[in-house]
Amino acid sequence: MRWIPSLYFAKGMPYVIVMVISLVLFRQKGMDPATITMLVASFYLPWVLKPWWKPRFFRSLDCRSWLLLTEFLLAVAFLALAFSLGSILLTFLLFWVIAMLNSVHNAAVDSYYRQVLSDEERSVYRHVREFSRKCSIVVGQGIIVMLAGNLQVFYRNNISYSWSLMFYCVSGLFFLFCFWHLYAVPRQRHVRKFAPASAGPLSRSVALFLLGYGLSYAFLSKVSVLFLLDTSRRGGLGLSPQEFGLVMGGVGIVALTVGSTWGHHVLHRHSWGVMRWLMASAMLVPGVCYLLMSLSRPSTLFAIGTMVGLEQLCYGFGFSFYLRLLHLLPGGEWKKSLMALMFLIPVFFSGWLQVQLGYPLFFGCACLLGASAFLAVSNREIPNTE
Repeated sequence: MRWIPSLYFAKGMPYVIVMVISLVLFRQKGMDPATITMLVASFYLPWVLKPWWKPRFFRSLDCRSWLLLTEFLLAVAFLALAFSLGSILLTFLLFWVIAMLNSVHNAAVDSYYRQVLSDEERSVYRHVREFSRKCSIVVGQGIIVMLAGNLQVFYRNNISYSWSLMFYCVSGLFFLFCFWHLYAVPRQRHVRKFAPASAGPLSRSVALFLLGYGLSYAFLSKVSVLFLLDTSRRGGLGLSPQEFGLVMGGVGIVALTVGSTWGHHVLHRHSWGVMRWLMASAMLVPGVCYLLMSLSRPSTLFAIGTMVGLEQLCYGFGFSFYLRLLHLLPGGEWKKSLMALMFLIPVFFSGWLQVQLGYPLFFGCACLLGASAFLAVSNREIPNTE
């Protein structure tokens, strides 16, 4: 308990900043959706290339050394980011550096956790680890965005200065993490060998199910954020940073946690044959919610929060089964690389497609992609997940 909560909080924070806060920052800077999604899609590259760089990196230093080094470098990178917000090119390059450091830090943390803890210990601390990661999301896309919005009001819409102050704070936080973990994270005296779970053969139905859901969510993941932030003149809902932080970092995360917990509980109690239609239906709900919001343009924060809460609840519920099926993929690190690539490509084109189609038609296309999951679940080849 001295190091697991802080380590997994530090693991989750940069990912939220790179994948969510960068969208908010770039949109406030006036960039168009097509350019934003193309830039943010490149942040998946370190995860796509992970099977190539991980064996080479971890031959030189052990996991503990890498996690301490990357936390120090992340602190420096956030400090540099705070100074560079006047230049879009420098801001993008530093976000990319942070994405790379975050991917190395994630690999180091997970490997260290598996090596120093037994199966029983990992089972005991599983909920602590997950709770800490959820807290990092609340702080990242909730509190930080809300504070940045309040600072923009205080400094009369000085966007760059407001975000600089927030990145100074994040940099200081990572310096503290580095110094604390230098003391609290024990050295690896007895490294346990970790045997990865074996994966079964991949059926065509499983591939279709994973591909349809992955494409649908990847198309939604970044454009949905831009939709919430865009003004009504551009077809969005026009949320302020404070409102966005409350809706996505508060209501959304609570609903996501409830949904994923519910999904794991259901999978342990019922067979795939009983639950597959419900799981496939849950995967359609996020696209339908955003389609309805783009058509009706709700004006009250309560209505928007209710719709976001519903889609996050169903996303968490469906994603729990998606993760279970992902374990059926053979390939170890390569399947995670494939998953990252499956997100990179749709995200890259999603902004351009939204500009061409507008929000309602774009969300309608995402719903059609999600509907491919129904084609897969109707096939008996998908195995029982129990």
